[in-house]
Amino acid sequence: MHICENVYKRQPKDKDLKLSKLTKILGDDFDPAWMSINEPRNKNVDVVEITDEELLQEFRNLSIKYRDENGNRVRVSDETEAILEKWLTQKANCPIQYKWVDLGQLFWPRWVKRGECIQRKCSWPSGMQCSSSDMMTIRPLRWHCIRKSKRDRERRREKRGSSKFKCRWIPVPYPMTSKCSCQCKD
Repeated sequence: MHICENVYKRQPKDKDLKLSKLTKILGDDFDPAWMSINEPRNKNVDVVEITDEELLQEFRNLSIKYRDENGNRVRVSDETEAILEKWLTQKANCPIQYKWVDLGQLFWPRWVKRGECIQRKCSWPSGMQCSSSDMMTIRPLRWHCIRKSKRDRERRREKRGSSKFKCRWIPVPYPMTSKCSCQCKD
């Protein structure tokens, strides 16, 4: 356990944090829409509501009629239909809120924008809930240290103060929610 603690306590030094070096390692994996080198000013990004176009089209294809007190079939007014459409889409909508999250100094870039489903229930009658429906993966860099092999340590024994650890930045997959949708409960 003591060895693991030492490995995880290794922090990148100033020479390991050179912007040009890190951007070269990250290359095309850097996506400024989802990653930030500097702390974002506004950590809470707007809530995004995506209307389910398929559901909306199904609703618009309906002919909403009901029987009045005399038993006659009556079509609802355009105004009532618009209200019902709005209510239905709001009820079935699963908004997602994006927040900038600090992954800490062992990651670069250390700030990522993460999505979270903010509404639970999404159907009437109840029984369905908002859940992550689409995931995307970004690849920030992670500071990774391993204990050098005994042979490596012996070769460098003459170097005074040489570390027992070999550390470097490695890209790691970081999955994030990019869309929420109304789904049956598990």
